[in-house]
Amino acid sequence: MKNILKQAAMSILLVALVCSFCVTPAMAATEFIGEIKENSTVVSDESAELAASSGWVKKSSGRFEYYSKAGKVTKKLVKKNGFFRYYLKKNGKWKAQKKVWVTISHNQYYANAKGKVTTIYYGASKKAKRYSGGKWKYVKNDTLRLANGNVYYFSANGIRQTKHSWYKINDNRHVLVGEKGSDTVDYLLKKDHGAWKCYVSTKKGWDKFRSKWAQAYGKIYYFDATGKASRIYYVESMKCYEYKNGKYVMWRNTTKYIGKYLLYFGSDGVRVTKSGWYRISSDKEIYVNSQGVVTDSRTPVKETTGHSATGWYTIKLSNGSTKQVYGYFDYDAENAIIRQLNAYRKANGLNELTRSQSLMNSARVRAYECSYSFSHTRPDGTQCFTASSEMNGENIAAGYPSADAAMTAWKNSPGHDANMKLPLFSKIGVGVFVAVSSDNCGYKYYYVQNFGI
Repeated sequence: MKNILKQAAMSILLVALVCSFCVTPAMAATEFIGEIKENSTVVSDESAELAASSGWVKKSSGRFEYYSKAGKVTKKLVKKNGFFRYYLKKNGKWKAQKKVWVTISHNQYYANAKGKVTTIYYGASKKAKRYSGGKWKYVKNDTLRLANGNVYYFSANGIRQTKHSWYKINDNRHVLVGEKGSDTVDYLLKKDHGAWKCYVSTKKGWDKFRSKWAQAYGKIYYFDATGKASRIYYVESMKCYEYKNGKYVMWRNTTKYIGKYLLYFGSDGVRVTKSGWYRISSDKEIYVNSQGVVTDSRTPVKETTGHSATGWYTIKLSNGSTKQVYGYFDYDAENAIIRQLNAYRKANGLNELTRSQSLMNSARVRAYECSYSFSHTRPDGTQCFTASSEMNGENIAAGYPSADAAMTAWKNSPGHDANMKLPLFSKIGVGVFVAVSSDNCGYKYYYVQNFGI
């Protein structure tokens, strides 16, 4: 596929754009003799008749006659009342031909429904003109279907374009030339009642491009079953619009398919490409990978407010025995730490972290374990990471009277601060244990952050 119309990364079938124009039927057959140019000199009757035993001849009167192999005139193009008219001789009678093309050398003439030639294409100059509004005009910045049934584009200087490229007719009509390896207009993109529609050129006319994806002009379109572009993704701005109630509306804070890939568009309408978990509703979170594609979703862990009931919590020790501590979990403090942590990451240009139930559970276990042994080594002698298979990092603190104070202490400690600002992390669990019974560490408040990738 050429670089004018690239195949989209999502196995999107690419297509081109079009404009409106007069569609005319093609003539079934054409005959040729030597070239007759737009401004060719008149050939005399005698020399013309000697030049060929059959074919078209331009007479001194300005008309064209077609001689059969038997030397008889069977077709003619005659100017009458200012217009050429095309005739065929059948059963000894001349009959005017209507809605048909006739090709004479490199030139093509179209006789309309009244038999008048109102369109002429000059092959040598690659120009065409049409009779409209009481006068002849060259076809400029428009399309024309010629005798072979193909559509061609004529630029602002009136010359037929053969270069493979997009051409803008106006703000609502665009055509693509040469997509199929020839110099014809293959696709038309046209805005109709506010909606873009795509058409494919055929010998008989224009067919709607339906139920397919296409990429053109830096945009990726989805044309629905009616042929309307119901979805348009702008590659440069990374925004997507959907056609609703007569206009295109930008997507915000939602996921949509572009081709075969599910993408996430943030609250500003821009596609999110930074990897991480994102909450798109109160009951749904989605994961965007490093390629900017949504690959997973989950139900978010809901905030629990207040605090738990005061109770005993059992800790396993390295010698096989157990120890119990008495206290409760401060859910409000946990929520405050998560909010402050995400605000801190966002201020540093990082993704926010989402709650993981596994990490919330492990952080609470680690919080009451720290009330017995304040260390990243658990009381049973194993590393802290054994508390959850999702854990990839841990911060702990003790003795601070509030969540704010604990967060400030972590920010002021380079190692703890590095954990809170690590771009790789996407998940978080926080536990805040308030010790009521006496313990080995002597503090009342214990804070734990467990991080996950």
